[in-house]
Amino acid sequence: MKKFLFASSFILVLGLASCTSKANQEDASVKIKENNTNFYKALENGDSVTIRKWINEDGVDHNGGPNGEDVVGAEKLTAMLTQMHNSFEPGMKMNIVSQAVDGDYLYTLVEMRGTTTANPGMGFPPGTKMDSRSVDVVKLKGDKAQEHWGFMSMPDVMMMMKNKGGMPASGSTQMPSDKMPTKDFAK
Repeated sequence: MKKFLFASSFILVLGLASCTSKANQEDASVKIKENNTNFYKALENGDSVTIRKWINEDGVDHNGGPNGEDVVGAEKLTAMLTQMHNSFEPGMKMNIVSQAVDGDYLYTLVEMRGTTTANPGMGFPPGTKMDSRSVDVVKLKGDKAQEHWGFMSMPDVMMMMKNKGGMPASGSTQMPSDKMPTKDFAK
């Protein structure tokens, strides 16, 4: 009887611990999604203070530079994102279609609508109406963004290439494999 009570108690404790752990993960996921929503609203409104709060000091955007190079550091990333906001007429909108958290990765499908004022880095002349969808993949460190990769739809990529005068040079279109997001399968 003692063995049965011990076994039953042990199973009950494991079950409660599992539920508590799952509840904590769900709470963290909700907080991350709230922060993400606040980040996109800040980007939409040009709120550089809130944008900065979401990025780690040594954060990296793997496709943020005008030639696809990494942009490193919270201050540079905040300036880049603020410049992106300033490249649109007032009223630019960012709508999160869907977002998911898986471990230390955050995935966001986002729609962006607006009219450009000027942004040679994005390749669009002033007055270009934007209506695009992209997927942002963010690796988190703590509760902040550590690394970012952005993926655009092919029609949007083709429109950018058209506005920049054609296809990029051969060999410059593929992201190096060491820059791609990976999942640690050993865990």
